[in-house]
Amino acid sequence: MTGLLVHPAVLAALAYLAVTLLFQFRPFTTRAQGLDLLGIVPRWKFFIPQTGRFEVAIELRCGSHEGDLGAWTPVRIYPPRHALTWLWFPEQHRAAMLWLSAHRVAVRASRGNHAGAPETLAYQTLVRHLQLTEPARSSGLFQFALVHQDDGVAVFTSRLHGK
Repeated sequence: MTGLLVHPAVLAALAYLAVTLLFQFRPFTTRAQGLDLLGIVPRWKFFIPQTGRFEVAIELRCGSHEGDLGAWTPVRIYPPRHALTWLWFPEQHRAAMLWLSAHRVAVRASRGNHAGAPETLAYQTLVRHLQLTEPARSSGLFQFALVHQDDGVAVFTSRLHGK
């Protein structure tokens, strides 16, 4: 049994596990990031923001190039969960990025800067994601709104976007 513990492969696996654990903490990551030249040490994101807990919801309406637009419908950002979600759920990172983008655009709009929103990376991230949704792909134009979940008041309404 002790011969198995000192086997070089076991020692290498334990050392790799120790390094991955250390890489999750900022002081070690900032000092040792240059050592991970091949990018083989994962950065686990256990403490990313809880997606879906923001006060802003995203609604989408689609239309044709003639100008008629449909009704506002909520957009599902958070992907469906599966049995191994507790162990491996990489889609959560993309969902967190989209919720944070929506939140940033809403904060910017609440400060009165509606005109500057389309130039921000957060706005462009939302537009790119919404272009890939099924309703936006099947229609000619789409528009999105960021709405407070508590009272349903629109904080920000985008301009019309096409394909």
